[in-house]
Amino acid sequence: MIQILEDLRVIKDEDLAEVCKKLNTVYTKSPFPHLRIKGIILDTRKINLDEYLNLKVISRVGVGLDNIDLEECNKRRIKVYNTPCDELTNSVVEFTVMQILNFLRKNNDVLFNKTVGIIGKGRIGGRVFDIFYDAKMVRNLYYYDIKDMHKFSLNHCSKETILESDIICIHISGNEEVIGEKEIKDMKNGVIIVNMAREGCVNIEAVLNGIRDNKISGYITDVDAPPTYRIDIANKILHTSHIASNTISARTAMENLALQNLIKGLKE
Repeated sequence: MIQILEDLRVIKDEDLAEVCKKLNTVYTKSPFPHLRIKGIILDTRKINLDEYLNLKVISRVGVGLDNIDLEECNKRRIKVYNTPCDELTNSVVEFTVMQILNFLRKNNDVLFNKTVGIIGKGRIGGRVFDIFYDAKMVRNLYYYDIKDMHKFSLNHCSKETILESDIICIHISGNEEVIGEKEIKDMKNGVIIVNMAREGCVNIEAVLNGIRDNKISGYITDVDAPPTYRIDIANKILHTSHIASNTISARTAMENLALQNLIKGLKE
């Protein structure tokens, strides 16, 4: 049995039925665990692996795997796949740049002559970097990435230097906190923080305090559902609910790849 724990928007029920017919199985969209389930197409939720004793494959629609116990999956030899693809990357990159420009214009400001610092220069952070670099619209452009193999690049710098930027963009792949009270204290007044990674990457309470103290002039993010912000700071926050990848091209590519990964994992 296959379990669908993702709101599939491109793949139709008849498509799933056809795949299941070839695999000699059936699918369920029930959110409850079942001993017969061998494969899951998963969203961002966490699942209790102890409730899936016969699970063989987890196919994640998206890139982040922080909601999956990878160590336990490795012990149980459960195959785990995600869906990195150009369509997803481009959608998130375009959305990131668009939101920065939207926020600046809403506050009668411009990107030109700003210093931009990027934390995490992977698929998305690297392409955001390329757009800013090629456009030649910013005064200075820096990045910090502990995994980068070209740390002697003129644009690579320490995290401390990044914190001096006018706009700080977070694009790391994990969920560890990289911006907290200490980092905010070291930032320049009027900084704009952009979090297009994960909720845990930024200490939101520290950010809100920074906004109230006029240390932070703006917070742009696309992680989880936005809470209700106090009216006195709401105009300094641009919060969307994980919609950066919600384009037809990205959804089509991710869902099809997730289904292909599930089939491959079950056949191996």
